[in-house]
Amino acid sequence: MLPQLLIAIPAFLIAITVLVAIHEYGHYWVAKKFGVMVKRFSIGFGRPLWRKKPENSDTEFVISSLPLGGYVKMLDERFDDNIPAGDLPRAFTRQSPWSRIWILLAGPAANFIFAILAFYLLFMIGVSDYTTYVTPTTKDSPAATAGLQSGDRVTHVNGHAVRAFEDLVLNLVDGVISSDELNLTVERNNISRRISVAVSPEVAKMDDSRMLLQGLGIQIWLPEYSPEIAAIQDDTAAAQAGLLKGDKILALNNQKVTSVQSFISDIQKMPNQSVSLLVERHNTERRVTLKVSEKLINDKNIGIIGASLRMPQDVFEQMRTKVRYGPIASFVQACKSTYAMSALSLKMFREMVLGKVSVKNLSGPFSIAEQAGTSIQLGLDYFIKFLALISIALGIVNLLPVPMLDGGQIVFNLMELVKGSPVSLRTELLFQYAGILSIVLIMGLAIYNDIERLLF
Repeated sequence: MLPQLLIAIPAFLIAITVLVAIHEYGHYWVAKKFGVMVKRFSIGFGRPLWRKKPENSDTEFVISSLPLGGYVKMLDERFDDNIPAGDLPRAFTRQSPWSRIWILLAGPAANFIFAILAFYLLFMIGVSDYTTYVTPTTKDSPAATAGLQSGDRVTHVNGHAVRAFEDLVLNLVDGVISSDELNLTVERNNISRRISVAVSPEVAKMDDSRMLLQGLGIQIWLPEYSPEIAAIQDDTAAAQAGLLKGDKILALNNQKVTSVQSFISDIQKMPNQSVSLLVERHNTERRVTLKVSEKLINDKNIGIIGASLRMPQDVFEQMRTKVRYGPIASFVQACKSTYAMSALSLKMFREMVLGKVSVKNLSGPFSIAEQAGTSIQLGLDYFIKFLALISIALGIVNLLPVPMLDGGQIVFNLMELVKGSPVSLRTELLFQYAGILSIVLIMGLAIYNDIERLLF
């Protein structure tokens, strides 16, 4: 747990710092273009830990103690006293409603632009992912009932092309919250077929993509392979039998072994039994006899041999694909990906409000930190993709019509355009208090979900 935290916390801080800086710089840059005085540019809230005001600049740049957001403080005659007459034209409140709206939109826009650039970079260098070959989880699952077979390659979901497994998952999630039926196009023996998978209300309310896939009865297809020994523990059945790291297990009691899972499952059923293994070492087959040890787990004796197994690298590579585009196509795909993720986020939010999707899908800072840590361990490309996805979420959230957020401020300015005069400060503050309460409640629910995930 501690090593994970040592990775997750710095990764989270890097992600938040980068994305908040991008968001606030959007506000800052457009405000300066409109001639508005920016008094402070802060990453984080609370007590300043570091501050600097460049020479001949109106802006103090600050890093504050609570790294859960940031703000740009502009000159505002409603809250700033004794403003020199010469500076009044530079106040945010002295700008036209449209100018203020553009300044408010600039923060979320910067997040979307960052996401497009991040996706563009990834599509140019190539994104590694699993292929879209799938198999039903059980014979009576919705996917199997609809006609999905082991080894089918999904090419389209509801008419949308999918090239990699993550594309498939995102389109399945989108399809599930949009309708009660998924139309899949699959390729089987080089022939395209269409199948329709029924979506039950229970599946539509599932908390995460893994549970949703399980509810639909879809999982990654694994080719048959001979497991490879990754490590041998000292003084165990495997060590005493002479097994070595790198040995491939071809058969157990003359029955072909087709995966790590199948071998472990069979061994667990054989505590204290002598078994015969056919293994391959340096392209030579040999037979090994060993006695399976036993271990008490959950009040049940199961068989173990004291070896960890892995999928051979060549089989793993067979299951992977790399999605790469040229310069122009990468930009098009980056825009499409950003739009698709934005639309999916809005759909998820709408369905949560309507009660059609579980509020357990809300993630708080602990989950985001965990995802940041996981992505940075997987590699720079995964971390860049994580930043792009969180940047989109940050842009979407800030456009929600909640008074404390950019979207709520935009609504006030649109109301001013309609009625011809500003909303009173008293009314605005009243709505802002309601907005603060809403944000606290949503944040509290998200943190509760995080704690529940961590504990259970």
